[in-house]
Amino acid sequence: MSKPFTHICFECANGIPYDNETAGREIGCPYCGNHIRLGESSGAVAEEAEASPWSHSDEEDMSDDSQRRGVRAFAIIIAILLVAGGGWASWWFGFRQVPVEPGIKLVESTVESGSEQNKSPQPESKPPSVATETNAPATTNAPPPVDWRTFIGTYRRNPSENSSHTGIISWVGLSDSGKPILKWRNLAGAEWPLYPTPKSWKVRTGKGNPHLNTAQGNHFVFRPGEGTNRIPAGFEFNQGFFMRIILAR
Repeated sequence: MSKPFTHICFECANGIPYDNETAGREIGCPYCGNHIRLGESSGAVAEEAEASPWSHSDEEDMSDDSQRRGVRAFAIIIAILLVAGGGWASWWFGFRQVPVEPGIKLVESTVESGSEQNKSPQPESKPPSVATETNAPATTNAPPPVDWRTFIGTYRRNPSENSSHTGIISWVGLSDSGKPILKWRNLAGAEWPLYPTPKSWKVRTGKGNPHLNTAQGNHFVFRPGEGTNRIPAGFEFNQGFFMRIILAR
């Protein structure tokens, strides 16, 4: 199919249609009679008979493709951030080493991940056997001396308001000087070391304790059970009392 063109007459400015077959012919302008040659570059104007290769619909498709590529790229970035955040959280709550003070070397350590809030955690491990300590007689103003190994167990704050109010004290290891190191870990995943003193009911806490710099939160103060029972009934910490839980066998 020949391509249509229009020749503009210089005399009357009217357009005269022609195609490839009639291009180059000399004719008289049908409007004014001026002698013209069809197809001369000075008077020829091509008709826009064929559609542009970049039509309006093509431009819309390209715009839609660009938007879809942008949405996919944004979704990939969000997925990467979520995976990275989940890995960091797993490391922080599950695989992070227990913080201890400088100069202390852990001989052995066992870590148990926190369970659901409505379940009581189980004891992790037992400390190595040591020589039986000789307890001094009790006084009227102070509880009798205690074996720090009796601190190991499960405790729950009364009243219990959230998962941080239930936790377990477990055996961690010995320092370079042979002093025992315990660990408190609650169901919320928070944990910090405990440094008991022989025969003392007051246990110092270590790094990781959010209340370390407060007068009522830098120690666990254990309280003995009734009568001559030297197994702790619980401990006071941060203006609350954590009662010992006896797990059913």
